[in-house]
Parts: sequence; C-alpha cells; structure tokens
Amino acid sequence: MTVLMFHSTEQLKLVALQKKLTAALNNRDVIFYAHMPLWLELPQNLQQTDLKSLSKSIKKITVVSFVCNSDTVFLKFQIDVSDNKYFAELPLIHKYKGDKEDKFNMPEQKELPFEMVTIFRLGIQKKLSSNSKCITESKWVKMR
Repeated sequence: MTVLMFHSTEQLKLVALQKKLTAALNNRDVIFYAHMPLWLELPQNLQQTDLKSLSKSIKKITVVSFVCNSDTVFLKFQIDVSDNKYFAELPLIHKYKGDKEDKFNMPEQKELPFEMVTIFRLGIQKKLSSNSKCITESKWVKMR
C-alpha cells in the first residue's frame, strides 16, 4: 500500500490537534484515543510501487475539511494529480469506549492545522502483523 508521510512540521501540528480533540471529547462515559501512525493511505487509483513517477504526477495536496462518523474524526485531503482529483481521509482520533450509536459533538474546530502539504515522503507500507506496519521504501517530495 502506498502512503504519504508528513514532514515533521505538519506531523507536530497533527499531534497537537489530536491532543486538543481528545481533551475536548473525553469524559467519564466516552474515551477517545489518538490514531497512529499518521500516514495518509492514498486512494486505490494512486497505489503504485514506482514512487518516482507517482511523485512527479502529484501536483497539489490540500486539506479540505474535518469529517466525523460515529466513532472516528478524520481530516479529508484532496490530491490533485496530472489528470484527476482524488480524496483521502486521515484518521485522527477513534472512540475506544462509549455507546457506538451515540453521536458525539465535535468540538468547535474552525481552523484546519495547515492548508497545503508541500514537503512529504511517499512510501510503500508493509503489514508485519495485525498491530505492526513498516515502510519498505520511501521518497522525499518537495512541491514547487
């Protein structure tokens, strides 16, 4: 599976956002935890092993919005490539404990952690076990 790994600057902003969201949402009845690793899994149409050609085809990556379902908060990204636009969601936090049917109130979060991703690594993710993943090869990309 091909993934996008954020530069440390964006990674720190995402971790701070995770802390802010879990602090706002956790209470006696519901517990949220941070998602790790913070790798953006690319859509099926962008799954490649040739990272060099994939890096050249990506034109722009922008953060679109927050997305919530019954037990996860995501950041939605738009990935513009040479011929099309694709969307991918990065899980930020998950509900660990609490009634799955209960809708939680997303804290007022108007500001996105960043607008665009300009420096990142593309990598090939390999699943080692049910709880373990690694990157077998990667390539740094700097958008111009």
